[in-house]
Amino acid sequence: MQGRFVPWLEDHSRIWAYAREWENRRSSVLCNISSEPARATVPPGPITLKPWEAVAVLGDLG
Repeated sequence: MQGRFVPWLEDHSRIWAYAREWENRRSSVLCNISSEPARATVPPGPITLKPWEAVAVLGDLG
């Protein structure tokens, strides 16, 4: 996979999150790696992930 890896929420105990940026595009990934709901604040606002839930979003860089 090409592009720049940008870790997010590195101190969060239940969510593994990162972005991959390439050619003015960004894919953002958030994964709850626990058996409990997990909440975090990321742009554009707070999100709560169910146990073992993962979310991926593709968008443009500004």
